[in-house]
Amino acid sequence: MPSRENTLRDGLIVGLIAYGSVILVYTTLDLLGARGLFFTVNLLGHAVLGGAAGAFDSGAGVSVGAIALFNGLHLVLSLVIGVVVLQLIAFAEREQRQALVVILALVSGFAVTVAVVGWWSAPFREQFSWASIILANVVAVFLSVIYLVRGRPDVMDRVVPHGHG
Repeated sequence: MPSRENTLRDGLIVGLIAYGSVILVYTTLDLLGARGLFFTVNLLGHAVLGGAAGAFDSGAGVSVGAIALFNGLHLVLSLVIGVVVLQLIAFAEREQRQALVVILALVSGFAVTVAVVGWWSAPFREQFSWASIILANVVAVFLSVIYLVRGRPDVMDRVVPHGHG
């Protein structure tokens, strides 16, 4: 079973993976949509600075400040979520009888994350679709699971409840 230090390290790494994968998804979508490399992060940065109206009051174009603000906020939230997720997984590894509760908490956390981002971005839904929100988060989870399974090969056996038939 991983130590507390390894759990923290893995949580931070999972947070970085999630952060990077979301950036990769939106950068790819922006490039494929011919919207410019920083379209989405600029849009979200302006929204953080000025609320929903701020997302559209960006007449000056790309704002380094808006991009930096959003990226900083996104990085901090991703790191916090990664650490919380790994703490939950470590708990499930120690208390296997509670594994199903932890799995439900993780699935609920995913749904809440998607819902909150969707709610927050509703004023600019045309530029920031539900499909992109779900895709970015699914990619983040998928890459994080790959990292965890490679680093903790028996994590699934310890966390996923098995029948005791």
